Amino acid sequence: MTQEVLCNLLATPGVTGAVLLSNGREPHLYRMTFTPPPEVAGWASLMREFNPLVEQLPKETEAMEFSFSEGHVLWFRLVQKLAFLIFVDDTADLERVYKRAEDCRNVFRAEPVDTILAWVPFRIDAATLPPATSPAPTPASNRRQEASVQEWISAANSLVQCSANSLGKVVVANYLKTSRDELVDSMPLLAKFEVSFAAQISFKGSQNRFNRAELNELCQWVQAFVLRCEKVVKDHRRGLKGKLTSEQVRLLLE
Repeated sequence: MTQEVLCNLLATPGVTGAVLLSNGREPHLYRMTFTPPPEVAGWASLMREFNPLVEQLPKETEAMEFSFSEGHVLWFRLVQKLAFLIFVDDTADLERVYKRAEDCRNVFRAEPVDTILAWVPFRIDAATLPPATSPAPTPASNRRQEASVQEWISAANSLVQCSANSLGKVVVANYLKTSRDELVDSMPLLAKFEVSFAAQISFKGSQNRFNRAELNELCQWVQAFVLRCEKVVKDHRRGLKGKLTSEQVRLLLE
């Protein structure tokens, strides 16, 4: 059954591969056609960069999406410290991907971890992992180094307005608050943001600019929000990219 659901997932159009991550074990790759970004020194380095991102997520978080220039990575929590990464490109039918990913989660949660890891068409040798002191690249090499608070707020509210046109302001405001609240314990910066009933984001902090680390945290909030929207609106991310300016996309979605 484990092999069957994995094969169904990997056969989904737009899915370029999947990775199983287990704490204390080397990553396991399943039929990858996705090529790591050129700035990433192979699969081992790519896998290592997810560690600090995933560790910041609250235990209640079940799924998250990360962006790369070549596509997206969907992260799903399975059982305990076992996680599943699904690589998709822009042609993927995300509704179908989510359905088959959920099938995988249901099967994986019913199987012992060792049984899941037993079917391994290819895996990374632990010896190829870079040392822990190696600097980890950011998931999106094109991400801004810094931005003014005003610029980020303006871009974020443009994204929110585009989302509200499809989902309504009440739903969007709720999604923004829920996504923020799920991340705020590990990202205190988010506590300084308020979301109005009219789905407008405002910042109550005293600083005038966000640095790269802060932009990374804000991007994770946006990613969590968009992921919620895509459970209702198919290809919402793609639609947003078509409506926002290239600089807004770079600031919020890359």
